[in-house]
Amino acid sequence: MTILESIQTVSAYPIPAKVIREFAEKQGLNVDTEITNTVRESGAFKAALAEAYEWLADAPNVSQGGVSYNLNDIQRQYYRAKVESLRLELGTSKRRYGLKGRLL
Repeated sequence: MTILESIQTVSAYPIPAKVIREFAEKQGLNVDTEITNTVRESGAFKAALAEAYEWLADAPNVSQGGVSYNLNDIQRQYYRAKVESLRLELGTSKRRYGLKGRLL
């Protein structure tokens, strides 16, 4: 199995190969590389995977050739949680904690 195939398996929703290629190449990965445990545990792979989950969280519901792909709110929340989990692990989370405004 390649990096491309591994990322495609995270959802039944069809992520275009060119989209996955862009996410992977941005992280310095070749999508044709065989997936191994070392690759799966790498920060580059996890960052590309986080981008794929983020793409899925915002993907439109589509119908094509009699086949429909619909993501409900629960699935979208799950994908967003996966993004946040991976980014927290990588130290790239944009989540901020604490109080704002006059309560500081």
